[in-house]
Amino acid sequence: MNFVLWLHRWRKATDILTTNLLFTGTYVWLKSQKLRSPRRRVIGILLAEHFGDIVACEPLLRYVRSLHPHDRLYWIVRPPFRELVDFHPDLNGVILEKNVLFSVLLQEYSAFDHLYFPYLSTRVYRYTGRRLINPIADRLGADTTNYFSFGNILEAFSQFAGLPPLVGTPRLYIQTQHLTRVEKLGLPRRFVVVHCHSNYAPKDWQVNHWERLVHDLTANFQLDVVEVGLESTLSVAEPGYRNLCGTLDLLETAEVIRRAVAFVGVESGPAHLANAVGTYGYVLLGWLNDIRDYMPYSGAYQTGENARLVRNPDGPCSELPYEAVWETIREGLEVKNGVEIR
Repeated sequence: MNFVLWLHRWRKATDILTTNLLFTGTYVWLKSQKLRSPRRRVIGILLAEHFGDIVACEPLLRYVRSLHPHDRLYWIVRPPFRELVDFHPDLNGVILEKNVLFSVLLQEYSAFDHLYFPYLSTRVYRYTGRRLINPIADRLGADTTNYFSFGNILEAFSQFAGLPPLVGTPRLYIQTQHLTRVEKLGLPRRFVVVHCHSNYAPKDWQVNHWERLVHDLTANFQLDVVEVGLESTLSVAEPGYRNLCGTLDLLETAEVIRRAVAFVGVESGPAHLANAVGTYGYVLLGWLNDIRDYMPYSGAYQTGENARLVRNPDGPCSELPYEAVWETIREGLEVKNGVEIR
C-alpha cells in the first residue's frame, strides 16, 4: 500500500475515533449537569471560529442569557479563540471543539436542551465530508453570497440562530494578566494601531500603500504606529513604527488597540476588537465578491459615531486609492482625535 495513502487512512481513523471518544465524554458530562439540577436546562451556543464573528456576536450571548437566566449556558469554540469567551460573566463554561465532526455529533445527538447555531451550513468535516447543517439559515435561503442582505453580522447571525435581529455594541472582558502583559511592552504615549491583512486577499490593501501610510502618519503627526496581526509583510524603517505581529494573544491585541488614539485596518477580526473596546476606527472596505456595499459592524461602528468606513465604490479594497484613505484619516485625526500636526 502506498505510504501516503496508508498515512491518510491512519490519520482519518484516529481522528474519527478520538473525536467520538471526546464527544462521548462531553455528552455524558452535559447530561450529568442536567441530572444534578433537573430544573436548569443545558443551553449551547455554537459559533466555533472566525474570531471577528465571535466578537461581533457577543451581544447575542447576553441576549440568550436573558432568555435563560437560570439555565446552564455554554459556548462551543475552537481552542485558538476560547479566550474571547472564556471570561464572559454570562457563561457557565466553554466547550472546546476538536473539529467539525465534534459539533456535528453535539447537534445530531441533542447534547443540549437547546442549541443556538448562528452560522451558515458551510463547515465540512474534512475526512468524511459531513456538513454541519443550520436548518434555520437554510430555510431562510442564506448562504455566503447573500448573508449580508440580512443585516450586519450580529443581525444576520442572530436570525440564523432563530432569534430576532439584535442590536448593540460587542463587549470584551480583558483580564489583569492581559493588562500586565501589555504594560510590559512599553508602548508609546500616543500611537495609532494598524492591521494590514485579512484572511481574504481582495479585502486587503496594497502593501506599498500601508508603508506610505506609516510614513505619512509618523512624519505628519505627533504619533507612533504599532502594527498588530499574525504577521507583517511591511518593510518599514520609520523610527516611530513598531511591529507586534505574532507576539500577542487576542485579548492582549484588544488591549493594545484600546490604548491607541485610533485604529486603521482592513475589514477583519481586529476591527471588531476595536469596535468592542471603543477605539475610534478607520476601516477600509470595497466590494466583497459581488456585494458592493455591506455593513459588518453593529453599534458605534455601524452608526458612524466612532468610526469612518472608507469604501471603494468601484471595486475591492485592494484597489482603494491611497489619497481617499489618507485624506479621511488626516482629517479625522485633526478634527475627531485632536492630534497635532508636526
